[in-house]
Parts: sequence; C-alpha cells; structure tokens
Amino acid sequence: MFVHRCFVVLVCALFTVSLPLVAQDPRGTLLGRVADTTGAIVPSVQVQATNNATGVSAQAQTNESGRYTMPYLLPGFYRVTAQLTGFKRFVQDGVEVRVGEITELVIGLEVGQITESVEVTATTPLLDTTSPSLGQVIDQRRIRHQSSRPQAGVQQRKLANIDRRQRHLQQRISN
Repeated sequence: MFVHRCFVVLVCALFTVSLPLVAQDPRGTLLGRVADTTGAIVPSVQVQATNNATGVSAQAQTNESGRYTMPYLLPGFYRVTAQLTGFKRFVQDGVEVRVGEITELVIGLEVGQITESVEVTATTPLLDTTSPSLGQVIDQRRIRHQSSRPQAGVQQRKLANIDRRQRHLQQRISN
C-alpha cells in the first residue's frame, strides 16, 4: 500500500512540474482596437501584419467592439496596416512581437480616402500591460556582446573544469 501511495504522489508531482512546460509557446500575439479621431470604435476594419524578415502576413477583422486579435505570430518586427472605405489607410512599421507576449496596438483611423495613408513612426511600448507573463528575445548582437564580456571567460573556464572532471570520473569508472 505504501509503494502504491508513493507512486501516486510521484505521478502527481511530475504532472504538476510538467504542466507549466506545456504552456510555453515560442510565438506571440498582436491585438488591439481601432477607433476614429473622435475615439468612436470602428468595426469591420481589415488589419494586416506583415513580418519584415519573412514577408509572411496575418490578417484579422475588427469585431463590433472594434477589437482585433492576431495570435500565433512568430517573433520579429511587423508592418501593420489597417483600412476601411471612407478612412485613410493606417500604416505602422516596427511593431515588435516577442516570444510568449501580447503586444497591444491601438489603431487610429482618420476620415479620408484609402489612397491616402497615415504612417505612424512611433514604436510600440516595451512594457506589456495586458498580461503578467515575462519573456525575452535574445538577438545576435546581444549574444556577441555577452560572449565578448570578461565574465564570459569565467563561465567558459567553469564549463571546461566540469568537462575535465566528468572525463576523469568516466576514466575511473571504466578502470
């Protein structure tokens, strides 16, 4: 009976520990709302996000509350456009989607023709106020910077010492 109880506790513990791992997703989400210059919501707006690096696009349409959601976007920088007949076309470059984060982008449409466009050059805020999750994208520049720091040499020496000890133990076991 004791062995059975221990087995059940072990299975529950493993399930509890592995549960957060299932929730990890390497993609991000872009969401927001669309309003006009008076602050009134604008439904049925076509919103498109195009990844600057790959050219892959995702599309969404605002609902009756003027909200849109684009889940499962790969991390990177996007060009976001929004358009609806009777309004100028909205364009914003450099919208960053990060791993496991929700990026909120509020789109403001101005009355005019679609042939006219409003280009926004401001960037999205780095602080995500829509969820308590935390993630980080590490780019090549940061990796190069970290490896050139003096502390990196200390870490490499520690790894070399661990490797040396492991080989020594393997030799002792085989003899």
